[in-house]
Amino acid sequence: MRTINITDKLANWYVIILLVGFLVTSTTSVFLGTTEGGFSVVYRAFVVVFSLFFFLNTIFSKRFVKLSIYPALAFLFFWFIYSIRIIHDLYFNPIVLFPETTASHYSLFAFGVVLLPAISVYFIVLTSELNMGFILKWVYKILFLCVFVTLLFRSGSASEGRNLGGISIGLISYGHYAASLVILSIFNLIKTKVKFHQKIIYYLGVLIGFSGIVVSASKSPLLVLGLVLTFFIIFWYGKIKSAFLLMFVALIINFYFIEIVSVFATFFKSNFLERLLYSIEMGEDSARSRLLEAGFMDFVEGPLWGNAMLIQQRGLEGSYPHNLIVEAFMATGLLGGFFLLLWIIKGIKISINIIKKHSELTWIALLFLQYFLLGLFSKSLYSNDLFWFCSLLLLLSSRRLPLIKKISLK
Repeated sequence: MRTINITDKLANWYVIILLVGFLVTSTTSVFLGTTEGGFSVVYRAFVVVFSLFFFLNTIFSKRFVKLSIYPALAFLFFWFIYSIRIIHDLYFNPIVLFPETTASHYSLFAFGVVLLPAISVYFIVLTSELNMGFILKWVYKILFLCVFVTLLFRSGSASEGRNLGGISIGLISYGHYAASLVILSIFNLIKTKVKFHQKIIYYLGVLIGFSGIVVSASKSPLLVLGLVLTFFIIFWYGKIKSAFLLMFVALIINFYFIEIVSVFATFFKSNFLERLLYSIEMGEDSARSRLLEAGFMDFVEGPLWGNAMLIQQRGLEGSYPHNLIVEAFMATGLLGGFFLLLWIIKGIKISINIIKKHSELTWIALLFLQYFLLGLFSKSLYSNDLFWFCSLLLLLSSRRLPLIKKISLK
């Protein structure tokens, strides 16, 4: 077997760090009893330094000839237009920002947290040798360990309700890391025959991940988890087998879901069940509806090139629509919105093909779908870094690996 060179080894670890590094910083701060802020700054600085390393290493090496802009054309066009919008709104014709934020806050997120690492992923996927099995293995181990440690910390504290017990990470973000653990656990159980002790680990991963969702008391991780797993089952098993399987799962949910959630919520003293039942009874979130409507109205005011990167409607200035598609049209108009839609549609089509053929990239397709769906309920274009990273990993890696290659069942 040919040995992978040091740059490619670093590239594999860099991708792992991009996918789960922020969770690691929060978990480390809990484990050491320190604040998360310092670790977060070190992590962000690390990402910027290594992003620049892979950027320059590609530009000034023979790897540069392997690059092609065609696979990422929609991504590059969108970010070209969106970057102009960001710079214009923050520095040339300043818009109203969210209270207690500055222009540097948005530019650091957009360019330092999202765009620069995303460009590095673009370079890495097309020029380096990524071992997807190795990346999956370590992403799973880190998710499992971090969610488990944070749950231990939470259960050992006096925290109640929608509270992570001092863990410095957003509730929705934490809930989605936990959802990723469930998704990857189920994928690992389904993809191939595994030994008994491995099955135990993956079943524990499902329980730990679901516990994390309950502790976060956030609705979108649970909703997105259900949608992604339904998508996965339908295209992995085919119409007939998936129909019977989904009917069985639906019956379990119908009769036992409330009781299951109640057990987890009681154990972790979470108010997730109350929030869930309230949402079912009251229906649509009026605050989110107002943000969506405001984002659409801003788009109407500037349909061709967009109106602003943030909502400028009275009373909601500085907010964002909590829907990446509406936000794209609001910020970049019809042209930018078209390129984002093209990128998303291409990602969904590739995800379907990959899952149908049981490709080794299936887990990346599932994470892409998860963070795309998250972007329909929360996050913004300039902060949903995992959506951009997973979409690039998916769309570009799929060009380098034959889709007919299946995971070994031996």
